[in-house]
Amino acid sequence: MKYKEWLKEWLTYYVKSAVKMKTYEKYSRQVNLYLVPYLGEYELEELSPLSLQKFAVSLSERGLSPNTVNGIITVLQSSLRSAANVGKGDCIFRACQSARPRRDRRKEEGRTVPYR
Repeated sequence: MKYKEWLKEWLTYYVKSAVKMKTYEKYSRQVNLYLVPYLGEYELEELSPLSLQKFAVSLSERGLSPNTVNGIITVLQSSLRSAANVGKGDCIFRACQSARPRRDRRKEEGRTVPYR
């Protein structure tokens, strides 16, 4: 099953009935803007720690705020955790646990980070 197909099922059957409508809409936006275009064509079992880490780094490189990047990674991890729970592959969830956003070095160096 392709990841984009799983995301559609996940949003419909796992998220929509479990969260507030505003949260569902936010997750749907993140899925459609970021997850499907970059990872949607992968088969679930093809997702690897490296492909997910590249995705996480690419989000930071696009100039997205750290909060936005963390939100997208949270959606990614939650969707893959659910996939593992319904037998779509335990290795998938373990792979997504390793995805981390890139640290903002400007903050570490004491420089101010402009508001985006």
